[in-house]
Amino acid sequence: METNNIKIWAETNRMNLNLKKTWEMVIHGKISRPLPEPLPMITRKSWLKILGVTFQENPTMWDLQMNELMSRACSRLYIIRTCKYYGFSSKELDLLFHSLILSILVFGIEVWGCASYSKYLSQIDKFLKRSYKYGYLAQELSIVDMLNNKDRVLWKKITTDPNHALKTLLPPRRQLELRDRGHKYELPRVRTQRFKRVFVNRCLFNFI
Repeated sequence: METNNIKIWAETNRMNLNLKKTWEMVIHGKISRPLPEPLPMITRKSWLKILGVTFQENPTMWDLQMNELMSRACSRLYIIRTCKYYGFSSKELDLLFHSLILSILVFGIEVWGCASYSKYLSQIDKFLKRSYKYGYLAQELSIVDMLNNKDRVLWKKITTDPNHALKTLLPPRRQLELRDRGHKYELPRVRTQRFKRVFVNRCLFNFI
């Protein structure tokens, strides 16, 4: 009787897949072999926007994400420029910048912060330097410092909450304590800088 109830519940609560809102993306680097065939009736895309972050099929490419960030930041800078023209104080301009622009620049940075500094993150630093020069910021900011601060906050949540959703991403704990560290997890073997820059790995190396 219980099995029948489960079957009835499964039938009535079956989720219908909306193929018009379903896409696939194959994550790959520079490869010579052909990609697998697309799934029937599902459109394959070269990029997908998930929870506000734009991913591309090449995991080292963040062009779309960065272009959108900088476009939104520059468009909102017009508001601050207008406020400065009408006599807003430096403190008020700084508050506006943090509220309207900085919140955009650091959204989801734990994910896309693995992007190359010279190609991507440096664009934000240049933007921040110009904003400080023109008096929109009270102090000069660094995207690397903001990334480290955001990493530290999320890292603390993951390592102190046994039920955290990202807990499974952590490596095994070390068996031998050679010296005191900031954490007790094994360090992965690094083969590429891209591998070292992803969130969990950069936390493991930065917070030792």
